[in-house]
Amino acid sequence: MNDQAAFRTRGDTGREREASGPASRQPLVLVVDDDPIVLEVARERLERFGLKVATRSESLGTSRWILENHPDFVLLDLSMPALTGSELARVLKRRQVKAAIIVHSSLPQAQLEKVAREVGAIGALSKALGDAEFERHLKRLVALHDDATRST
Repeated sequence: MNDQAAFRTRGDTGREREASGPASRQPLVLVVDDDPIVLEVARERLERFGLKVATRSESLGTSRWILENHPDFVLLDLSMPALTGSELARVLKRRQVKAAIIVHSSLPQAQLEKVAREVGAIGALSKALGDAEFERHLKRLVALHDDATRST
């Protein structure tokens, strides 16, 4: 299976769509991080896996961007000035944003997963993960999200 075929998400109609193929839309991932290097590395990784990527370098104004652009996933740094990733995740949950939130930080993976549960995110990806491990965790989170979305 190619990398793109592994990433699936659901459209507004509730039907599953695949990230590859001419008639399908690539899932959109918004990466929010105040570090431009992290934004670029995350963009490169996610695009290599067949995902469409948008980036934001600040948390303020992000909920509006999400409501206007409807990303499928938000990869959200926890340590940002003005409005932390945890605070932004809670705002997005209160606004009932449909995008699946994945927290992203330099914290160890186990600690990040605890924070993810606390803020209502679908999971966590440590910035310290190598490419193969990052991809494995990302595929697992996308699959979990797809399963949860199908059952609602």
